[in-house]
Amino acid sequence: SSDVCSSDLPNPFTGETTFNMPLSPAADTKLYIYDVLGNEVFETKITSEKTLLRRDDFPSKGIYFYRLQMGKNTVARGKIVVGG
Repeated sequence: SSDVCSSDLPNPFTGETTFNMPLSPAADTKLYIYDVLGNEVFETKITSEKTLLRRDDFPSKGIYFYRLQMGKNTVARGKIVVGG
């Protein structure tokens, strides 16, 4: 898989972070967030090139992992650090 997620800034964050990514108009695109135990804690359909995540989207501060899926392909993976 190639990393198409250009940035998630700021990271770490305490209030909100923005994912900037190119979209394929033909693909159903979703962002999944997992805790360190692999439990899915958040899912959202991506409908624009910028997606805002707020601190309230996460159950607590800590380290989370994301997976960006376009259609049947995972196109990006990474880590998010949530503070405060």
